[in-house]
Amino acid sequence: MSHGAEQILAKVKKYVSHYKSQQEQIIGLLRIFDLDNDGLISYLELVDGVKSLGIPAKKNDMLELMEHMDKDKDGFITQIELYKAMDLKPMHEGYQGTSVSIDHVLQKLKKGAEKYHNIGEYVNVLF
Repeated sequence: MSHGAEQILAKVKKYVSHYKSQQEQIIGLLRIFDLDNDGLISYLELVDGVKSLGIPAKKNDMLELMEHMDKDKDGFITQIELYKAMDLKPMHEGYQGTSVSIDHVLQKLKKGAEKYHNIGEYVNVLF
């Protein structure tokens, strides 16, 4: 990774360093970078996020930063790739990004649904 890309990443890390927990750091970054709230960061979202932080960046450095962060080369930075790029450890060993929190939510919903006679009654309580 180029010196310019390293500097950009260091400034992003510094920006979220005031958060108390790693999870808060990731959430803070997703609020800045994940503009469409899909749990993934595209190259354009990365560029927009860096600009919104006031970090000067050259196109070549941004391309290198994206290449460095997008480990599976699918064109998006996942939450797990974001953890790794920020030198953070995921909440637990099996963490794979958004799917874990969705599974957790589904488990909670299933437990909550047991209290109701039918799904319609439960949905009315939720919404």
